[in-house]
Amino acid sequence: MNARLAVLVMLLPGIGIASAQQGDRRGEVQLALPEHWRMPPAPVLSPEEELETFKLAESSHVIELFASEPMVQDPVAMEFDADGCLWVVEMRGYNRRPRV
Repeated sequence: MNARLAVLVMLLPGIGIASAQQGDRRGEVQLALPEHWRMPPAPVLSPEEELETFKLAESSHVIELFASEPMVQDPVAMEFDADGCLWVVEMRGYNRRPRV
């Protein structure tokens, strides 16, 4: 696609990414969300209390607590490797820059 055609597609209403995020129309009334979409607030539980909320099918599986705060702070991602080890990524600070 040449550059002129790409610019034309982006500028035409209803086509391309230029029309994707235009916001609400003036005077448009938003409908309320259905009641079954509403989520009740999640209580803050201790690790021991949280273990009691898990439900396992009748099997040989067991859930054990092996790490919690303060051992892990601000987890943002986790992954099991090929050996079954769990790796957790923490974000203890974001965009810290030295003050000048």
